[in-house]
Amino acid sequence: MGDAAGGKPPRVFDCAVCKLSVPYSWHGRRPKFGEQLVFVEDVYMTVDPFAQTPMPLCLGGKCVICTRKVCMGCSTFYTKRFCSDCGPLLLSAGVLPPEMAQTVKSLAEAGQAAVPRQA
Repeated sequence: MGDAAGGKPPRVFDCAVCKLSVPYSWHGRRPKFGEQLVFVEDVYMTVDPFAQTPMPLCLGGKCVICTRKVCMGCSTFYTKRFCSDCGPLLLSAGVLPPEMAQTVKSLAEAGQAAVPRQA
């Protein structure tokens, strides 16, 4: 299925952890539809479909360690984005400060809950 403007197929953001799959309109650091926003990483964005007026909605980015695309719920940002799988590794290696321990633990638990279990 193509978009109405040019018949191009929609670009889709797929989270490698929770399998969220959402069309995105933009990838980069300065969205066209939110010029006042500047991100310190390349992110995947779309226009919030629930907002009264067009508002940018950040979907996620790439983990700095494994380079997988991960949504905002399956990752966190501390100088760089990391996913629920790589967070514990960074913490145990001393790359992340101890103050991030609870965030990493919560992220890892959420990531484990998001992965479908094999029978």
